[in-house]
Amino acid sequence: MTTIAVNVLQYLVLVLSAPLLRALIARIKATIQRRQGSNLWRPYADLLKLFRKEDLVPPTASPLFRLAPTVLTVSTLVTAAMVPTVYQSALLGFAGDFIVLVYLLALGRFFMGLGALDGSSSFAGMGASREAMVSALAEAPLFLGLVAVAILAREGNIVEIARWTLTQNFFDVSAVHAVAFVALAIVAIAETGRMPVDNPTDPAMNLRSYYPDFIAMDEKGTRWILETKGAETGDVPYKDAAATQWCENATALTGKKWMYLKVQQKAFETLQPTKFAHLTALRNSAPILKVNV
Repeated sequence: MTTIAVNVLQYLVLVLSAPLLRALIARIKATIQRRQGSNLWRPYADLLKLFRKEDLVPPTASPLFRLAPTVLTVSTLVTAAMVPTVYQSALLGFAGDFIVLVYLLALGRFFMGLGALDGSSSFAGMGASREAMVSALAEAPLFLGLVAVAILAREGNIVEIARWTLTQNFFDVSAVHAVAFVALAIVAIAETGRMPVDNPTDPAMNLRSYYPDFIAMDEKGTRWILETKGAETGDVPYKDAAATQWCENATALTGKKWMYLKVQQKAFETLQPTKFAHLTALRNSAPILKVNV
């Protein structure tokens, strides 16, 4: 009974501390770059904000679009239950579970790619392509590293492999250890979004390759990204979300406030504004002017 309680506590700590680890990585990077960095609890606030947001489902999407995030979440949570972190046991464990672990991670990524393609969006298609590339760089090396250690330990259970590893001499290194280390290093680079695979927090990645219709600055020093829009196609909500995210990144990275404002073409032609204040004053007029901030 005590072991089960410890395993449950270990599992909860692993799941609930995941956003905090991301915040710690961002804080360390900010310190190295001599920046203040964001609050350590910001990932939790971002998660709460995302859970409160409205779901956007393209009209052409099938039920697979809604199923994909569920499969990814469940597969990730089940995978976490197989990993011993602070105790030499796990909530789930059985012979050959290290193979199941790799397949569960691949399954979640596979469904996310299918869901992205099911949305019929060019942006989602690019994201699915990137996920497929990262999957090729991550799943196979991870499996190779686990197999290498399993051969040495002569065990097929992750918990037993971990127990065997703790009993070994740290300096007793073989060719198998070297292969496992190189394989897991590739996984770490691919999965955590570091160079040379990707660096999503790099200002060059977040702030370039975006050419809006207009850029303006008001009297308070706020920078505005202005987009005029005529027809509302299926890609527009994703473009709005991307522009909003761009402004959030620009604000965090530059220390200057950026905001996104979308002006409907009909409203612009009807109002014929002569000053920027005329547009910002109508931000709450949703039927005439749609704004994302």
